[in-house]
Amino acid sequence: MNRGLAIVDGGALWFDEGSLLLKRPHSGTRRLWASSLAEPDFSSSASATAARVENLLSEEPHFVASVLPQRLSAIAQPQRLSGNGCTWWEPSEDFIVVEDELVAGGQCQEDTEHPEREPLFIRDLRGGRWKVLRWLAGVPTLEFAAEGPLLALGARRFDRRMTVSILDLSSGATQASFKTPAGQLAFASPQRLLLEIPDRVASTERRKQPVSLRLYSTRGKYLANLGNLTEPLISAMHIVAYENGTLSIRSVAGGPPRPVVGFNAPARALEAFAFRWPDLVASETTSKPLLPSEVRCWSGSYGPSSEPFLTTFDLARVEPFDAPPVTVDVEPAVPLTNCGSIPPKLAEPGDRRTALAHDRLRKPP
Repeated sequence: MNRGLAIVDGGALWFDEGSLLLKRPHSGTRRLWASSLAEPDFSSSASATAARVENLLSEEPHFVASVLPQRLSAIAQPQRLSGNGCTWWEPSEDFIVVEDELVAGGQCQEDTEHPEREPLFIRDLRGGRWKVLRWLAGVPTLEFAAEGPLLALGARRFDRRMTVSILDLSSGATQASFKTPAGQLAFASPQRLLLEIPDRVASTERRKQPVSLRLYSTRGKYLANLGNLTEPLISAMHIVAYENGTLSIRSVAGGPPRPVVGFNAPARALEAFAFRWPDLVASETTSKPLLPSEVRCWSGSYGPSSEPFLTTFDLARVEPFDAPPVTVDVEPAVPLTNCGSIPPKLAEPGDRRTALAHDRLRKPP
């Protein structure tokens, strides 16, 4: 998931406060779409984007899309397609943008019998109608990845295996088809494919747990185990990952990671990041230490967080590590007394504000 941030030609797509924004360094900000959703499910290539949303009146999901920098507009559903045990099929929530085309799996709206195949829909975002790219055997869970006109399609089955097909949408040809363990797909280059295998134990943490990375050729040959990384993003044979509060970059070919920027909430907190070589964009917030006279029982040492903002790094340039801010513990100007019990929102195990609260309660008045 892109957590509402993606790099496109000429700038970055950013979902902020209900709007999808195109942030361009030399021509300002353009609002492409507004929604009541907290975080839309959108996909983008370098030149186009699409999101799946729900109509507030009918509550029926539909797509909005555009070729950048145009604003997003609604895409009509395809003409009713029936067959293979289904009264009619519609594009599903499994989708991806490949160059200027939207590709989506099929979802049966009314079964007549158990479907044995499902359609893979495609639509040119520059104009035209929905078409069926191919029929897929069974009703699998789909995984997608794209690199230029190449589409990696992973059909997940019930045996923790996945059939991966590499399609060239410019010619319609299937370049390869092979089996892998079930996982998420990402192109490292037009000739290399990365498979992310998640931990079987689901994490409840806001930031993800490490995933196992395996490198394949786009012909299906297993090449290497790249180890475990947290929230890896890959582009042009480089990997950016967020580990131990630091965004670092490393080469797929090997070598040590190079730290780029560090975070230390709430002084500097990471909201999301996007990577397309050589650009790294981070959405972050900052918070300033309070004055001693502003410290209260449950305030902690920092004031409210700033509005999120974007910071861009050129990873082709080797620059000094942007170290995280040093943690500041501000002592109150007047000793705190009669604070009472710890509020439930602060009583999380390991919460730094909880530790500060306990420390202040232990101090004599």
